[in-house]
Amino acid sequence: MFLSEPTSLIKASTAFLLMNKFSFLIMIAFALSSCSSVNSMIGGNTKKEAITSAQYLPDPAGITIDVKSVSTLNYVNDEPHTLAVAVIQVDSPKAAIKLAQNPESLDKLLIGSGTSDASVTAYDRFVVQPSSSDEIVLARAQDTQIIIVYAAYFNSLLENRVRLQEIPLKISSTGLVAQTYQADAAPLNIQLQLGDTAIKQMTVPKDQKGEGELLFKNSNNPTLKSAIPILKSVAQGVMGL
Repeated sequence: MFLSEPTSLIKASTAFLLMNKFSFLIMIAFALSSCSSVNSMIGGNTKKEAITSAQYLPDPAGITIDVKSVSTLNYVNDEPHTLAVAVIQVDSPKAAIKLAQNPESLDKLLIGSGTSDASVTAYDRFVVQPSSSDEIVLARAQDTQIIIVYAAYFNSLLENRVRLQEIPLKISSTGLVAQTYQADAAPLNIQLQLGDTAIKQMTVPKDQKGEGELLFKNSNNPTLKSAIPILKSVAQGVMGL
């Protein structure tokens, strides 16, 4: 009896030390998982890598545009007119910027004559009345990364008629020790204000659904965030009557 007690104590102490060592290793593993390089080594990735390889899957209601127009919409010859607007979906920022500087190609899409541009994944057209407020819901096509909003203002420079907006991304993650991040296209909500002779403003409101912060792959490029685009001088076309 007395000889067995020290052995039991030794076994208990050893088990306790092993448990503490195991807990310590788990803590180390969690600490290391926060380091991007180690996280990649153990099978994870970084948010930056996930954004680079983001998936742009189709969404039947992926684009919502709240449109408001002034009473003097498309004002020509001292009276307002209806305004035709095209929403063009493109599969890359580079292709979108190139298309946005080509009024001839934009006009063809606006009148529905189609395009041979393989970067265009889809396009829609609608007509806005003066003093109107409407919600336009559009299907987002496979691989759409950028949308171009093109308004057919009469006698207006191209920079007043076109805006570009990048599709937002939502980041999700899985794993306890090795974090695996995934970026997927999120619904895009736009507020579009149409003035008398130009697009007055186009903005993306903050996420109202409590689904977390939305990210943009090209967040440092204001042209892809609904700002007035900086176009080449050769592209300053004027929409005629």
